[in-house]
Amino acid sequence: MKRVLAALVAALVVGGLFATAATAHTGAARRLRFERSDTGSGHWQGNRVDSPLDTAPNNSRLAFSVAVQDGDDYAAAYANGTGLGGKLLSDVRNISFDFLPGAVSSPGTGVRFSIPIDENDDGDWDSFLFAAARDCASPLSGGWMRADFTGQTAPGCTIYHGGVTPYTSDGTDSAWKNFADANPTFKTAEQGFQVAFLILDEEGQVFVDRLAMHNHMFVANGSNTNAIKHCRTEGHC
Repeated sequence: MKRVLAALVAALVVGGLFATAATAHTGAARRLRFERSDTGSGHWQGNRVDSPLDTAPNNSRLAFSVAVQDGDDYAAAYANGTGLGGKLLSDVRNISFDFLPGAVSSPGTGVRFSIPIDENDDGDWDSFLFAAARDCASPLSGGWMRADFTGQTAPGCTIYHGGVTPYTSDGTDSAWKNFADANPTFKTAEQGFQVAFLILDEEGQVFVDRLAMHNHMFVANGSNTNAIKHCRTEGHC
């Protein structure tokens, strides 16, 4: 996992896709972007069965797949301008997505958020927070499930700091709130490297809809209000 993560970070940096703090993201600059390596693939699909919670008549969903994992295969999506960078953990909201696993033999439920964490308030990332679908799966209908890391308070949703330390929803607080309470000075990394990304780096296939990162929820290809919903509060997305 570390090797694949390093490859993705390098690709984004070399490609010049990380925004500076002064950059304003409007219109097309806000749209969801994709990175891939080797047998990984990620893209929007139209005219498909999407999440039962997606009330917009777009019938769109994201498709991620990795055919073979031999060390550097991945598919990932990210977006600039979500407002996630440089936030105290306690101020972060709407880290969630709906998902439909692929084939039973390789369902892709390891698809996860990887979010850079600034532990000493110097603006640079020191570690990552990992939030995987399989660790926070609440059934919807039609085989779809929801992973809501900031909103689910019912027991059974777990996230991992550094891939090691777990924080779990406990019936009162969400996994993310427990992470924030345990680390009150931690922030998401500032712009320059504030890009949270959704990544699949194990063999399998998964479909994703209603991908939410702080201010934005992505429901279809494009950059208008039909494709990107504004998340004013946790309850909006």
